[in-house]
Amino acid sequence: MGSQSSKISVAQAPFSRAPASSDFYGLITPRFEHIVTQNGHAIITGRAGAPFQYCEDEPIRIPGAIQSFGVMLVLREESPNQLVVRVVSENSDELMGYSPRQLFELGNFCEIMDSDQAVTLLAHFSFVRGDAYDLGVDGPEVFPLSIVMSNGESRHLWCAAHVCQTHKDLVICEFELEDDDVNPLNVGRVRTMLSPINTLGVLPTAEQFASSTIDTNQPLRILRSSRQKRGEAAAMEVLSILTQSQEKLGLADSLDTLLNTATGLVKELTGFHRVLIYQFDSRWNGQVVAELFDPNISIDLYKGLHFPASDIPAQARELYKINKVRLLYDRGQATARLVCRKLEDLETPLDMTYAYLRAMSPVHIKYLANMQIRSSMSISICPSNDLWGLISCHSYGDNGMRVSFPIRKMCRLLGETISRNIKRLTFISRLNARKLIQTIPTGTNPSSCIIASSHCLLKLFDADYGALSICDETKILGDNTHSQEVLAISGFLHVRRINCVLASHDILKDFPDFHYPPGLKIISGFLYMPLSTSAGDFIVFFRKGRHMDIQWGGNPYDIAKRKETAGYLEPRASFTAWRETVLIQSREWSESDMEAAAVLCFVYGKFIKVRRQKEATMRNPKLNALRLVESSVIRTPLNTVIKNLELALDRTLDVEIRECLTKSYSAAKSVIYLINDLLDLTNIGGKQRMPEFSKGSQSIQDTASLWHAFSPGIHAWCVSVVDEPHHKLRLDLQGFFYIEWQIFTLRGQPM
Repeated sequence: MGSQSSKISVAQAPFSRAPASSDFYGLITPRFEHIVTQNGHAIITGRAGAPFQYCEDEPIRIPGAIQSFGVMLVLREESPNQLVVRVVSENSDELMGYSPRQLFELGNFCEIMDSDQAVTLLAHFSFVRGDAYDLGVDGPEVFPLSIVMSNGESRHLWCAAHVCQTHKDLVICEFELEDDDVNPLNVGRVRTMLSPINTLGVLPTAEQFASSTIDTNQPLRILRSSRQKRGEAAAMEVLSILTQSQEKLGLADSLDTLLNTATGLVKELTGFHRVLIYQFDSRWNGQVVAELFDPNISIDLYKGLHFPASDIPAQARELYKINKVRLLYDRGQATARLVCRKLEDLETPLDMTYAYLRAMSPVHIKYLANMQIRSSMSISICPSNDLWGLISCHSYGDNGMRVSFPIRKMCRLLGETISRNIKRLTFISRLNARKLIQTIPTGTNPSSCIIASSHCLLKLFDADYGALSICDETKILGDNTHSQEVLAISGFLHVRRINCVLASHDILKDFPDFHYPPGLKIISGFLYMPLSTSAGDFIVFFRKGRHMDIQWGGNPYDIAKRKETAGYLEPRASFTAWRETVLIQSREWSESDMEAAAVLCFVYGKFIKVRRQKEATMRNPKLNALRLVESSVIRTPLNTVIKNLELALDRTLDVEIRECLTKSYSAAKSVIYLINDLLDLTNIGGKQRMPEFSKGSQSIQDTASLWHAFSPGIHAWCVSVVDEPHHKLRLDLQGFFYIEWQIFTLRGQPM
């Protein structure tokens, strides 16, 4: 940060000059000014004598001025239905026919409109202040309004109203003319230029040029006719246009198709010369992932270009999440300051977070001038309440490009539709990943099961290699050409015992404590998934490092170096394409990859947990002792007893003897069933049969009593009694029971 005494010069640009018509009025907000100090570029903000600050710290929500193609009024309800003007922009006389002084002298702002229009304004005024209105979701309320000028003529306006978020008793109203000959809409107008603009210094190939200049979308059927309509008739067409746009976006089956459709729709709706979609990465650098522009105006091809995070500072990105549509009509147009009714209104800066007419940062204006952009508009894309990217619109030439309030409102809804469809496609991708994981065949051995499915898993995560570590044994999944690097990283991860899903696309940078003397030559990124927290089991997928060519819009390292040495953010003067080769860096793991990894952890984690429980059962000495008493010890004598009992029961017996023999027969059969099933459950290494349990004449209590009689102190497995006849209990190979099993002990010791 520089000091106030630093040598400064005020940048000479059109936006630094204000209309002189209201300079006589004392209570006027200061306009932000771009200056150049000995240390570099900065911004003067606040009233006279306020210190300047660097651009990355600029308070962009309180700029003290608006774009002068519209008028801003701040109203407060002093008494029921009495709206008093507290703040007004200095250009009100030009657009509304009333000077700031005349508006302040009104007892009620509704005095300059017919009664029906006053009712309309009061109704919207009440609505935006009500609990049912959510400004963050819906944005400012847009509606048509007419006022009566001093000569008796009516002037038709669009009004956008919302409550000031720092002073809830104030309502900010922004007005634009419905038909503005001075600041026309210019929809679809193309200025013929002597030669197309070329700021990047690169001539694209014919194929690249065609992909960014040919719109493959069918035109919106209703749009052409709606442009011939005015006022409320045009507003009524917005719903039909939006419906057709939503249908087009909803048909997209891939992200590329969705984004290309979106650029075509926005360009058709707004008339800008260029529409591009800018996606942020994890470090807030941006990449142009879709583009459509008019080749008669520019030959710059932005698609594929990367831009450093410093081009959009943090406070600007945060504002994009809140106010999702912003328009700069003309960077060369003088801004209009705010005139305040009283000193208290001047001393409290007006929060324009949600304002459509908010003046842009003078550094951003200079940035656009360096790119030869005259007008711009942005639409935020926020699929999960976070900033995914921006739809950025540019126009060139000597004339501004204005978009009407209804179209801007529709662009906000269109941005939300695009966000929802990005979310939809992401969910479809995740759902397919889950289906792939859940349909992987499972066997009795988790390690064998995962290795058998390794091809599908590598494809699912778009990985080059993989490794599975279970019970301190590591197995390589897929190609083992570079097994030494795979095993080295796996060993490092095994020692670290990480208990969460973890991703890296630059291992050496993210894990400086990783030491591998030969050095990593191939692998650069990994996706780690723990399968158990106690035993240290895990599965990890690897991606190769890439010698990737990245083309930037200007050299990002020059920008970083200037900021490091001078401590400021400079509006870049050069956007000449600059190419760098990034070494030892893999493709980044996406959010979908992380989601699929979490599902994989859950599915295989449960699988391994059940497996370990079975192994623990096998290691139980009492149950292993049971395995020693094979058929020759217990089952053969029991089978002999059962056969003899069957022969005895075939004879004529008295009632008491038959009842006694029947109980003995049932008890013996129960013990045979129980021994067979228990041996099956503890047969970990061998082939398992599906144990079945049928309801017979004996009860669970009889079985338990007899088991206690034959083998005191041995734990037993038992099933809940099933009342339905012929009902069977079945255990699948993964250990999941269709009907509840219970483990109990006759000696009070849990199993």
